[in-house]
Amino acid sequence: MLDLCLVAVKRLQGHASDRDREDFYREIEIMKQLEYNLHIVSMYGYVPSKFVPLMILEHCELGDILKYLIDNEESFKSYVASKDIVHRDLAARNVLLTKSRKAKIADFGLAIKSDESDKVVRGLLPLKWTAPEAFANSEFSSKSDVWSFGVTLYEFYSLGQRPYHDIASSDLMAYLKEGNRLPKPELCPDEMYELMEKCWSINPEDRLSFDELKSEISKCLLMITNYYGYLEAHEDFDPDNFNDICPVSTTFG
Repeated sequence: MLDLCLVAVKRLQGHASDRDREDFYREIEIMKQLEYNLHIVSMYGYVPSKFVPLMILEHCELGDILKYLIDNEESFKSYVASKDIVHRDLAARNVLLTKSRKAKIADFGLAIKSDESDKVVRGLLPLKWTAPEAFANSEFSSKSDVWSFGVTLYEFYSLGQRPYHDIASSDLMAYLKEGNRLPKPELCPDEMYELMEKCWSINPEDRLSFDELKSEISKCLLMITNYYGYLEAHEDFDPDNFNDICPVSTTFG
């Protein structure tokens, strides 16, 4: 009998295709070949059911890094917006991680109070992260930060790809006014890309607030998790309830 512990359970959806089922069992076979490694999630066992096969996996408390960064960054931005501060330089390069794995926003060199009369940018403006109204008319607000947040999401999901890398800075405003936007990154779920597009409405009033974004992102991440067939991990998980679990012999360092 396995010792009781907190685990994650990955399952194949009941409506999965034969190809999905084949890929799921291939993943099990690959995981069986892996010895313990500090930087790889361990598989403790699996249930080879012909109906709903399962993988019993090591539980990682903080979840995936994208969700972790987005949750931390969203909490910050809601707080800053509540203080009537406009950051004006939100970008992945300004999201820093501490030793204790806390995501923190840095570089307030361009920040202003939203009611400041002097909103001229002194220094270089991060054009490809900047909302059109901010660049064209120096109209900075929490909604211009929302635009920048959408670009930051793009950076996360494109694994650091430079936004508008094939568009010259001098052509960018015309490109945006024609209705063009950053493309959906290959790894980005449709639901998350729809949120990005809501950040990029040409009219600032049509963009979501940071509080609305925080709520929508939470719903979106939950939907994505459910879609990919992950079960919630519970502390009272009991392996004895799964009579057909095949344990994997793993030596832990």
